[in-house]
Amino acid sequence: CRHGQTKYNRLQCIQGARVDPPLNEFGRQQSRLLGQALDRISPSLIVHSPLLRSVETAQVAAQEVSLCPKLQELDLLASIDYESVAKGAKIQDVRPKLRLIYAAWSIGNVDTRMAGDGESGREVLERVGRALSRMEKMAYDRSDRTIVAVSHSSFLCVLLASISGQSIVQMSAQRIGNCSINVVDMERNTKGRVLRINEERHLASLH
Repeated sequence: CRHGQTKYNRLQCIQGARVDPPLNEFGRQQSRLLGQALDRISPSLIVHSPLLRSVETAQVAAQEVSLCPKLQELDLLASIDYESVAKGAKIQDVRPKLRLIYAAWSIGNVDTRMAGDGESGREVLERVGRALSRMEKMAYDRSDRTIVAVSHSSFLCVLLASISGQSIVQMSAQRIGNCSINVVDMERNTKGRVLRINEERHLASLH
């Protein structure tokens, strides 16, 4: 899931890993609706990134789940660190540069970064891999085999691209709305782990 709306989302400004605003009231409403949707599967664990908007989304959503799920921070789920100069900038001003970065990552130039102090594609992809492995273990350690993860659109874009086989450029063109739900099915067989996106419930935005 993506976190609920913040004032930066409403103003269409970049947040990334360096801007840490709380949810606005609409974002809290979205998070309550998210929790009501999650109550249908009654997850026993919700993990979230350390950023405030993700923490608050998990907390508000958990209050709507009758099973009272446990909350746990997972720093691997944090937003992509673009760079200091992109902090709080208008998305429309930064989008052309982001597209060039995503295009470079998509063709294998994974050491490209927006600036010297931002994350490279290699660093983000390695973090995605560690996050998936960690969440897989968490899921298989639980009787319900289900966990909920609250993260950020930039990180989810790379994660979903790595699972679906789409390029990061293709995935970035799809809207990952605030409090959207993306269902990933994990299976283990004799050849190892299989991941796939459940297309019937992919990107089911809550407004």
